[in-house]
Amino acid sequence: MLDKYSYAVVENPSTMKQFPFNVASRFFNKDAPNATEAQIASFNCFRQIGDPVADNLVECMHRVGSSSRHMFNQALEYGIETVDNPPQELIDFFAVVDDFPYWVDHKRLERATRFYQLIGKEAFAIFIPGLAVSYVAPVANHVLLRSGDLYKKAGKRAVETLNWFNDVTAPNGMCSRFSLGYKACIRIRMVHAHMRKAMKSKNDWDFDQWDQPIHQVIYTATLLPFALLATLGANILGVLYTKQEREDIFHLWRFIAHVVGVHPSLIPTNERDIWRLTWMELHQVFIPDETSAMLGGALWQSLDEIIRFNQNKLIDRIQRKMTQDYISTLAHLMLGKEIASSLTFPKKTITGTALVGGSFAKNFVITSVARILPNGMDRLGKYKAKQRNEFMQQIIKNTQADLSYERG
Repeated sequence: MLDKYSYAVVENPSTMKQFPFNVASRFFNKDAPNATEAQIASFNCFRQIGDPVADNLVECMHRVGSSSRHMFNQALEYGIETVDNPPQELIDFFAVVDDFPYWVDHKRLERATRFYQLIGKEAFAIFIPGLAVSYVAPVANHVLLRSGDLYKKAGKRAVETLNWFNDVTAPNGMCSRFSLGYKACIRIRMVHAHMRKAMKSKNDWDFDQWDQPIHQVIYTATLLPFALLATLGANILGVLYTKQEREDIFHLWRFIAHVVGVHPSLIPTNERDIWRLTWMELHQVFIPDETSAMLGGALWQSLDEIIRFNQNKLIDRIQRKMTQDYISTLAHLMLGKEIASSLTFPKKTITGTALVGGSFAKNFVITSVARILPNGMDRLGKYKAKQRNEFMQQIIKNTQADLSYERG
């Protein structure tokens, strides 16, 4: 039993003592991120909190019917002021999501998106373990398994999530209320609220064991892979960000977290906060069970659907094996052996290690040269972004992904 008045520092969770988190936390964060019992108790209080303003709007939509959805879409695309006689719940919701906090720095947002452009189609290899780590949070898995979303359609949902990541990290993606990424965040916020209502209506949802469906702690657990692990993955593959560049990236994710509905008390403000939140998640949330293996295995098997290879051709079979070795090795380097194994990802291979090492060397040289050439970083970013976009179009076609963000 945690003492909410105890300020004794708690020992590291086992995963924090192992590679890569033990090395990365010391390298990127000089201060120990350990929490006290009082802080853990405070953190766990958010397991009973959803997103009240979005939940109220969902209740309104169910009460009013299809006209409320039309009003929502109009408000999203053109502003709440253009809606005739909107219900109070819709007014309250858009009063929140239209808010641009004083701390948002547009120059930092712009710089962060330029840094993300330096990750080309390697983003997919980084994204797979980044997405999978959210599956070591069993409470979130019970929602996914009951909704049928990611277990039955793992490949399609993975591509849809990666497309959302691309939207929010694209240049100008979050620069205004009507930007593509900003609107995608609002839709995702409503998807979560619809799913929360659906789970609450199910007879088999165990509130005592699983708390509120898609609660605030889960919100933070699903943001970490994008904010922290994507940055770690980029470093492993040779795109080395400076301290200031990382802080700009985390500033972007601070704003994204605000728009998707994370409680202000849980939103990291800088890299130090990101590591403190990572420690908390590893200690309290990322505790894999059999559902982690189910969803991790489903995601791994979906790679054949996402990246289609002709098994009748020798060259395609070789490329398939090299791709799998590359991603599995990167997953072990990003997540560590314990977490990667709990997701049933294959072990590291010599081939995979060589491929990851080759990526590091190539990207390190290219980005180092680009940094010293006039407009070199911008030119490299545009080339890499074009490369990634072409790859995205192909996997969207392969999986017939739904890019509307309107599930629920």
